[in-house]
Amino acid sequence: MDAETNNPAVLICGIANERSLATAVARQLAAQQVPLCCTWQDERHRPRVERIAEELGMRVLGQLDVRDEASVAACVQALSGQRLCGLLHAIAFGRLVDDDGATMSVHEVDANRWAEAMDISARSLPSLLNHFKANLQENSGVVALTYHGARKVAPGYNLMGVAKAALESALRYCAYELGPIGIRVNAVSAGSVRTAAASAVPGFAKRLAESAERVPLRRNITADEVAKTAAWLISADASAITGAIIPVDAGDHLC
Repeated sequence: MDAETNNPAVLICGIANERSLATAVARQLAAQQVPLCCTWQDERHRPRVERIAEELGMRVLGQLDVRDEASVAACVQALSGQRLCGLLHAIAFGRLVDDDGATMSVHEVDANRWAEAMDISARSLPSLLNHFKANLQENSGVVALTYHGARKVAPGYNLMGVAKAALESALRYCAYELGPIGIRVNAVSAGSVRTAAASAVPGFAKRLAESAERVPLRRNITADEVAKTAAWLISADASAITGAIIPVDAGDHLC
């Protein structure tokens, strides 16, 4: 085993581009000189992820398609003897509009779209934990990214709100189940922040503007604020915290 694999790393899953919250978390960890590994979802995302990885000195494991067991197994194999001290789950997808571009209500979602959103956005967390738990050392910090649309209605977020609610529930069970082997599982519930994924949600721009006027701090949050909290939860400084969903939303969860 070489020096690189002797030094525990954090695995970053879910980078899409430079504006992703996953990228902000990776930058924060890299600034703390934490070794990083990352994956890319498909060929469309690969060039962007590889550019970010080169900039931050991340080791690229390869493609990670959470709906393909062979793809996940290949990433586990690529890790080889690398130990992990943390994992970021920033993976989510759901089709929020129909074939004509109209926003779909939750009750209108068909079985295939429902299964797709649940598979990618919720089931992927316990699946990745199951595959990577042998690499995660004691007191590892696993962090998922979620949104308050899981707990209250955010018009336009619709199916993704349901999927995030399932993610949060799965997170609590995983925290309970993996606690005895020293793996902590938490989430950051980010407020409205402009990313490429968020901007694609119907009504996001209006919600972003209204949030800054309504929330207790009277401003929108930044990706760096989310990243700092996620990095802290991953670190040993949060050693007694598991099963928590921490809002980083300028107080939006109070309103």
